[in-house]
Amino acid sequence: MRFVAKYKKYNVIFQREIVEHYATGEQRTLQPYIDCQFDLYGSMLPHEIEAAREQFINYGLPVEVDGVTTIDPLYRFSVFDSVECQRLQGFDDAKRVELEQFLLNRPECGVDYILVEAPRLAPPWPTYDSFRGVRGLPTAEAIAKRVQEDGYEVAEVHAYERQNQNRQEVLDALEALLLEEPAGEQEELIEA
Repeated sequence: MRFVAKYKKYNVIFQREIVEHYATGEQRTLQPYIDCQFDLYGSMLPHEIEAAREQFINYGLPVEVDGVTTIDPLYRFSVFDSVECQRLQGFDDAKRVELEQFLLNRPECGVDYILVEAPRLAPPWPTYDSFRGVRGLPTAEAIAKRVQEDGYEVAEVHAYERQNQNRQEVLDALEALLLEEPAGEQEELIEA
């Protein structure tokens, strides 16, 4: 999940470190420190910038010295990605889900920061979601065949399938097409 804050470098402490000290001078960490450090706006995606402007513009815009010209508030926004935090701090998926729920249930959620979901992709063709293929051919193979014959972008169809229906057999068939594409282009170059 990705969250956008109205403040630059917003930070929320999710879990404080708990360390057990022994008489020998050794210590053992019982609970690691995990914080949610929001990054500067540079890593924000366009739909996140739009959502931040819509949500936080009501809090006023700064102005130039002339007192009239407004300054784009983009410089004060920051973003947090729970998956990236998990990768950097090295905790498991259960802890990431716990962190996401922690952020969603805080009273500051909706005031100081908001959850921004990725925009939904459009289907590759209008009847994609109800497409079941042809008689005698499984749905996954039928979709892969149609993508190939009609010239749809395989990566875009794959992204839509993953975001919406996430059928493993369809994803596998589309991934097989993705692996075939560079090989097909190389064969054409060799023949020429």
